[in-house]
Amino acid sequence: MAQLNAPVTDIQLKSGMLTIAKLDALTTSAERAAAWTDSTYPSAKAVVDKLNETVPDKFEHPIGSIIITSTNANPGTKLGGEWDLIDKEFTNSVSSIGGPGNEVSPAGTGFYLAGETVIRTNHTLLLQIGVSVSTSSGITAKPNVEAITMATLNLSRYGIYRLERSTGNEIAFATEANGTSGAICYYITKEGVLTLYDVIVAAGNRKLNNSTFMYISTVIPITDHTLMIDSFCDKFYWKRRA
Repeated sequence: MAQLNAPVTDIQLKSGMLTIAKLDALTTSAERAAAWTDSTYPSAKAVVDKLNETVPDKFEHPIGSIIITSTNANPGTKLGGEWDLIDKEFTNSVSSIGGPGNEVSPAGTGFYLAGETVIRTNHTLLLQIGVSVSTSSGITAKPNVEAITMATLNLSRYGIYRLERSTGNEIAFATEANGTSGAICYYITKEGVLTLYDVIVAAGNRKLNNSTFMYISTVIPITDHTLMIDSFCDKFYWKRRA
C-alpha cells in the first residue's frame, strides 16, 4: 500500500472542514483510493479525521472570540476550548411584587410597604415602591442624627443579590391623608435597606403623619454581572481564553 506523503500546505479549510487539496505524492488513482481507505498507514482520510477532531473549533471560534448564549451553560462543553462568562443581561420584563410579605420589614418601624414594581432592561432596574406611614403617632425624621429604616427590600425578587453601592440621597413625593403634599429624602443601601433620611413638609416640622403615602421611583444600574441572578437573564456573554 502507498503511504500518504502529501505536504501540509495541501490541507485547506473548506466550509469549516479540513480537506486534502491534492495528493501529488500518490501517482495513480488506485494508489490514492487505497491510501484513502488504508487503516495501516496514515492515509489521507485518517489525517483529515484527526485534524477535524482537534482543529476546526480554533478556526470557527479562535481564542478571544465572544459568543452569546441564552442560558448560563458553558459553551466549552459543545464547542471545546475554555470559556469565561464576562457579562449578562436581564430579560426585558416587568414584575409586580404585591405588597406585605415580599419584603423583610422590621417590626415596629411604623411603615407599611404597599406594593413594588420592578422593570428590568439589560443592566438596569427601575424600582417603583409605594410606602405609607402606619403608626398613629407619625414618623419624625432626624437628619444628621438618626436614619430611619422604612423596609428591607427582598432584592432576590428583583433579580439581584445586592446593589453595587448605596443609591445616595434621593427625593420622593409624600402625600398626607388630607391631601397635603411634601417630600422625603431617602436612600437604599447595598443590602436593600430602604432608609428615610429627611422629611420636607409644609408645616416644617419634619414629621410624616399617619397614612402619609410615599411614591418612590429610582433607577439602579447593575454593571457587575455577578450580582445578577441567572433566572432573570436571557443573554450570557462568553469569551474564549484557551
